[in-house]
Amino acid sequence: MRKYVSLSIFVIAFVFTFVKVRSFDLFFYLKVAQTESLFSPLKVNLFSYSHPDFPYNNYSFLYSELAYFLTENLSINWLIVLQCTVISLSYIIITKSAEYKRSAILLFTVFLISLFTLRYRLLFRPHNLSYIFFAINLFLLTRMPNRYLIYLFINQILWVNTHNGFILGIINAILLYPYLKGRISLKKILLVLLSGSLVSPHFYKPFIEVVNPFLGMTKNIFDYIKVHEWQQADERLYFSFYGLLIVFSFIIMVRDKKWRLLPFYLFYLIISVRFVRFIDFFAFAGFFAVISTTVKKEGLNGTENIKIKKIFRLAQISFLITVFFFCVKDYFQNHLIPYGYGLADYFYPSSAVDYLRKNDLKGNIFNTYAFGGYLIYNLYPNLRPIIDGRLCYPLDFVKLYADAHEDRESFNKIIAKYKPDIFLIDFDHPKLALFITDLKDQFALTYFDDNAMIFLDRNKFKSIVEKDEYKFLKPLYVSGYSEEKDTKNVKLELEKKLKEKETNRAKVIYGNLLLKEGNISQAEKIFENVVNSKTPIGKAEAYNNLGVIKISEGSLDLAKKLFKKALSFDSNMGMAHLNLAQVYDEEKSYFSAYYHYREFIKNSEEDVPSEIEERVSFLRKYVFIQSMRILIIFLATSGIFLIITRRIIINRR
Repeated sequence: MRKYVSLSIFVIAFVFTFVKVRSFDLFFYLKVAQTESLFSPLKVNLFSYSHPDFPYNNYSFLYSELAYFLTENLSINWLIVLQCTVISLSYIIITKSAEYKRSAILLFTVFLISLFTLRYRLLFRPHNLSYIFFAINLFLLTRMPNRYLIYLFINQILWVNTHNGFILGIINAILLYPYLKGRISLKKILLVLLSGSLVSPHFYKPFIEVVNPFLGMTKNIFDYIKVHEWQQADERLYFSFYGLLIVFSFIIMVRDKKWRLLPFYLFYLIISVRFVRFIDFFAFAGFFAVISTTVKKEGLNGTENIKIKKIFRLAQISFLITVFFFCVKDYFQNHLIPYGYGLADYFYPSSAVDYLRKNDLKGNIFNTYAFGGYLIYNLYPNLRPIIDGRLCYPLDFVKLYADAHEDRESFNKIIAKYKPDIFLIDFDHPKLALFITDLKDQFALTYFDDNAMIFLDRNKFKSIVEKDEYKFLKPLYVSGYSEEKDTKNVKLELEKKLKEKETNRAKVIYGNLLLKEGNISQAEKIFENVVNSKTPIGKAEAYNNLGVIKISEGSLDLAKKLFKKALSFDSNMGMAHLNLAQVYDEEKSYFSAYYHYREFIKNSEEDVPSEIEERVSFLRKYVFIQSMRILIIFLATSGIFLIITRRIIINRR
């Protein structure tokens, strides 16, 4: 039976973590492995033109070499296989380390919740290999006697040279000591782990990086550059598998009185709330904490009522099926975690890179932070970025770079000092696009696609600028942050662009112009073409515009579905929230209307109209009163149900 359980866990984990590669940092590690060797490690970040002499410490050496070997000798798809295998084995090892003796229903329920919490961090980076070292660490601490400490030593050596998460092995020993007390020697364990960690030539560096954000040394940087992994857990996560795992774990731990595991569980919960980058380790820690028991419990405690047991077991099975259903739904509908082989191309500025290669450009690039590693791998040494995703730069420079996205003075300072020849940026920084536009006498917009836009120095790349410049199409309009008045010339430039290469962004802009001109049928065809494309980029706006068209035709139900579809691609799209709120308001679904009005206000880039604020104020009072009524009815009904149930049990005894 145990073999079938292990096999099922492996297969499910393997299938549901089979996603396309969408990591930018992966390409930085591949370039490092391509450049350095075991006897000649890379000591400075020579790929960047801003600080090529700044020290670089590759404490992910083993990951870099393994990823490079698989990519170069086989294909990038083998990284997907590697990641799936590592995650699947990690879950089996944790299951073995927990001495699990409960029902399979509970095991699979918490496994699925944990697995889909972990999927937020499937990014093909060193922490993916860190999972298996984390699991082995738990297994050796909980199952192996002291005479096998050599295996813990070897595991730590491999871990410290693969990922800076090796520090978690040391923390685990301390946090789990109350749970392990009497079976192992904490002094011996810590000595072994620290000795294994010293085998890294950069031993102290990973320690510093791990604690930096907690000590406040670099947290200001992450306020400027929205590096997702160092941000706090998004509030929407609490209503997903992550939130479910938190609630489920606490219920089980309190019910079973697992107080000795509480420090271990709370540590991983707190750091995962503090920083998204630890959510995957919380998933493993939550799974381990829930199933760590040597007591077999079936059904309800203290009762021999067969019917009550059957009802309880049916409820467990129903809950498992529900969780599995939502897991499957999330797997196929989560556009940010695309399943399948190969690269998730729409995450990368691949077409922009092809444009630079095609024109044989050479020089220095002011790039979007996340693009750095990808540009290094594909364009170095002809083109070098100003920054990459590894933060191998002085803190004052990183802060200046981050400020340049929002502050004109900082932008002017960094441009004057580092003098870039090319700008290659994404569409998420409207002020940066505005600052570059103001330098139109020096830089020209010559290219844009779904991911990025390129500005070239007019003097250095004169012939290319004369051939490719967009003279009327403004960067802010392309980014979706402004209106366009000279629609005639813009339309001509877009038609030229679409003849050369169709992109969703260009099609949506063109569709908007047609809609503005009153050519609804043609605009509708273009938006439908966008939503039927393979890439998710542009689909949110296309679905929203289709919804607006359906409202004008009187099809409220279809419009509502289209607005919801838009939000499934971009949950922060203010106009989709507003449109959906107004539809719900029309239908007198005031709870839903209130929620979407609030989301519109939260995500609105402009001043909110006074009539909407007044409507929200009214709905707030309505929702509060109705919520209190529902709460009173629920409490009264629950009380009556508990009294009747208790009476039935007493009578049958």
